[in-house]
Amino acid sequence: TIVVGYLKEKFEYLIDKYDVKLLYNPEYSNKNTLTTVYRARKVLEGKNMYLLSSDNWMRENMYHTYECGAWYSSVYKEGDTSEWSLSYNKKGRIQNVEIGGHDCYVMYGPVYMSSQWLAAFLPILEVYYTLPGTEQFYWENVLVEHLDELEMDINRQPENQIYEFENLEELRRFDPRYQN
Repeated sequence: TIVVGYLKEKFEYLIDKYDVKLLYNPEYSNKNTLTTVYRARKVLEGKNMYLLSSDNWMRENMYHTYECGAWYSSVYKEGDTSEWSLSYNKKGRIQNVEIGGHDCYVMYGPVYMSSQWLAAFLPILEVYYTLPGTEQFYWENVLVEHLDELEMDINRQPENQIYEFENLEELRRFDPRYQN
């Protein structure tokens, strides 16, 4: 299932080509990812699910038939970063998240959500969706505010495994086939 908003008609070819489902988010232009995940809650409910962002690319397959629990992929960033940095315990359980950091692991790439994790998360998400002032929340804001009850592990990835492209120029530097 692909949640679409802006330019939704550009994704319609994927229905026949890859047998995907498109889920329209009418609030795409004025709200953030909390709303996107809220719109997909019925698809997520009762399932084990990977959540991917459209601007990520992975070098190697990160997906498995079985996963041990909920995790958020992470890469190490040297120097200062404005990404969401993670603190975690010896078992790899995420303990704290802060925006920005230095020489740290950051939230980056796909997320695996087990059905048990989603059973705890979705009711909280539904409450946040109705709260005034959460229009620009990312779904991760809900996670961060409830790490004590929404246990999630860090899934540390090697350098050059996950790439995030913010614009066409970044993609062109990465892959010369997009030059023209």
